[in-house]
Amino acid sequence: MEPMQLNRISDILSKLKVIELETILLKETYLGVHVSPLTYEGIINSLKNRIEKGEQSTIIAVNPEKVMTAQRDAEVKELINNSTFQIADGVGILLASKLKGGNITSRVTGVDMMATLLQFAATEGHPVYFYGAKEEVVKKAIANIQNDLPSLKVAGYTNGYDRDEDALIARIQQSGAKLIFVALGSPTQELWIRRNLEKLRDVLVFQGVGGSFDVFSGTVKRAPAFFRKTGTEWLYRLLSDPKRFKRQLNLPRFLMKILFSKDK
Repeated sequence: MEPMQLNRISDILSKLKVIELETILLKETYLGVHVSPLTYEGIINSLKNRIEKGEQSTIIAVNPEKVMTAQRDAEVKELINNSTFQIADGVGILLASKLKGGNITSRVTGVDMMATLLQFAATEGHPVYFYGAKEEVVKKAIANIQNDLPSLKVAGYTNGYDRDEDALIARIQQSGAKLIFVALGSPTQELWIRRNLEKLRDVLVFQGVGGSFDVFSGTVKRAPAFFRKTGTEWLYRLLSDPKRFKRQLNLPRFLMKILFSKDK
């Protein structure tokens, strides 16, 4: 083999090692909860490497509300920390990283991560399965997604009201899906993923997506671009639904705890 070819192979291997190190070692910890500093591009690059090696990956969105829940629920903390990628879905996480001198420079929202994964799946030819939400919602979401991504291979779907889990697992296995989006709400969706990870060895990427099917179906409108760009979607949701006030108190509580914590 020519020296130039050997150097190229060495460079590729070095890049793969860097990607794995970024995935595993660069995570930040806030109040005992891990968060990945990777961007959308960084996560996709890492996933490509893991998929080539046949490794399964799980993606969970982390926001102040989940971190606060994890303080009193050890199972929630375990579900988050045992995931492959804990994405910084929430301006509170970004602020915590800035306060502690961390490396998280931008949000990675659950719905945008799903959109990025769908584009990745369409480009790479990986079949996708959708599980969760109401029948009409998931069907409309898939129709809208396929309208935007005609090359996407939809392996199948099941609404969130199907209670025959064994039959569902068999359908997913037979579908040939490589990615699955689970929309059951947190932590139900993460518990479902953990329970069935070993049974679905051919599925390589799992993401719990909460209400994202509602967004893709058009049932729920996202906050206007201004609120998304400034990280103030929480404010838009509060103004739209004042009953969320109690939940939104998690943000200042979280930041106060961060100020007096030794985490990074």
